[in-house]
Amino acid sequence: MAGDDGVPPGGKRRAASPADGPPAKRKAPSPAAAPVAAPVAAPVAAVGNIKYITGDLNDIPGPLKSRHVSKFTIEYLDMDVEDRVSGLSHCILRLTFQIPLRQATSWAPAGTKGVILDHDMVRGGVIGKFVLNNFSMKTFQYEVAHHNAKKVVEVPVRRRKTSKCSNKIQYRTVGDFLRVLESAEMLPFTYQKIKIRQANGELVDFSVGCRDFNSQFIYHLNRAQVLNTTKAGVPNPIYDSFNWAYLEGGEALKPVNHAGWTSDYAHVNIAEINYTPYRPALVGDTLARAKVEHRKAVDAAQG
Repeated sequence: MAGDDGVPPGGKRRAASPADGPPAKRKAPSPAAAPVAAPVAAPVAAVGNIKYITGDLNDIPGPLKSRHVSKFTIEYLDMDVEDRVSGLSHCILRLTFQIPLRQATSWAPAGTKGVILDHDMVRGGVIGKFVLNNFSMKTFQYEVAHHNAKKVVEVPVRRRKTSKCSNKIQYRTVGDFLRVLESAEMLPFTYQKIKIRQANGELVDFSVGCRDFNSQFIYHLNRAQVLNTTKAGVPNPIYDSFNWAYLEGGEALKPVNHAGWTSDYAHVNIAEINYTPYRPALVGDTLARAKVEHRKAVDAAQG
């Protein structure tokens, strides 16, 4: 009976002969299994509309800034106070995409048709009668104007050549609008805090200044040849729309007050806008203080 190594008990191991063939190769030890990388979570697709509130336009996602814009409108929204005869409204700007977003992304939901440009009060940003505001941009998914819009004014968007040597024309992007906002140094911006008495006698706080900001923004967009405010008729119907409070259906009700600009804020007195009578605007070092408070708020948010 042979042992485990094939040698009879008490016998000698026979020398290998050529007839035995080549010696069996030893199995190399199997290498250690490479560590499996943890799966990378896919970006969560947005379901509802997303609102970006920021004092720094670099916070807006790049893909959103690269969307092409085919339509720009000013909308005057009913403020939904009980006394609707007052004509009080809030002014927003709407950018409509050339092509709606087909698939949901992390920065906008599927079916997004454009963005609304607006403002939101900075937390803790009330300085006396003035309210410091951040820029805000919100996606939207519907075709028509806002359901609270009393009046809508469209401003033509200029297309641009892809290069000096080419006749190819392309649409403006959301980023084109934001770059003008930044280069004109329009942020931060303060609203004035006022009280409006409703029909039931209750005084409600409101911040006013949306028309002042948006009219200045449109002026700079026209200078940068992103928009075209040149239209037949005097006064210009685009800028003149900022002069009025509106009833339902867009009928002009009464003139509105505008800010009396001071040297604290870079601004232009637009010829077609009636700045008299005007309400008090930024005085003394209010804007400088507002910028300091804004920087504090941004630093606190970034932790």
